[in-house]
Amino acid sequence: MKIYRNFKKYHLEVPTFIDYTFRTEDGQDWYETVLKELDNGLLKIAFESDSLIRTCGYDATGLYPENRSVTSIEEK
Repeated sequence: MKIYRNFKKYHLEVPTFIDYTFRTEDGQDWYETVLKELDNGLLKIAFESDSLIRTCGYDATGLYPENRSVTSIEEK
């Protein structure tokens, strides 16, 4: 299980159809990297630094990751 930690809003220098994205604390882009890696049919959860789950779902595009961490888990 990979955890993408602490997303922050990042304003693009050259906006395309959006003017901002989200990046993890280690620089991974939400749209360019993370959404592609999370697209695996597992349940995705977005949680805050105190581990409180704020949102979850199978479609990662429905998550709003700002100031949260995101991972995917298998249901048992």
